[in-house]
Amino acid sequence: MPGISNPHKAHRAGDALMALAYLPPVLPASIETGFVYHHIFLDRFEDPLGFGFGPTRFSDPRRIKRPFGVFYVGSTWEVAFLETLVRDKRNHKPGSLPISTEELTQYVHVPITVVRPLNLVDLRGGNPIVMGIPTDAVRAHSQNEGRRASLTFYKHPDQPDGIRYPSRSNEQKISQSTIELLPQN
Repeated sequence: MPGISNPHKAHRAGDALMALAYLPPVLPASIETGFVYHHIFLDRFEDPLGFGFGPTRFSDPRRIKRPFGVFYVGSTWEVAFLETLVRDKRNHKPGSLPISTEELTQYVHVPITVVRPLNLVDLRGGNPIVMGIPTDAVRAHSQNEGRRASLTFYKHPDQPDGIRYPSRSNEQKISQSTIELLPQN
């Protein structure tokens, strides 16, 4: 605009997020040995600890040959069920959600017991704001900011084991959904 100058260069939010890899420490959440998570997956996959490299909220945003993998679990059976089978199927559809027996029988539930303490980045409550992480990383329907955040945590010198974040499907039970960022082989 004529008569107005801006000496500051504009930056995309993702650029600032990537800079966080060496700035403030991440806010930790510790998970003790013995804690039981819940994982629900399609029975066509044999390994209950297996994972894919498809686009998800915290998947590797880079288009490289060996990306890091993400394993999603819920702190309760309910969170795992909602995040796996229901997710966004209820949007703009009040009332009951029929799920056929045929669909339900395609899924398997397994408890996952923590065998060593986990140090997770805590994205619950106001923690994303304190860390400078866009709130869209956790809450938005678009998953782009979450992917940028997970890459930042993956490269962070504190080397967190994963991310603890609130379930989008059940905020009251919540905050206990977590993922583990798995190192590249």
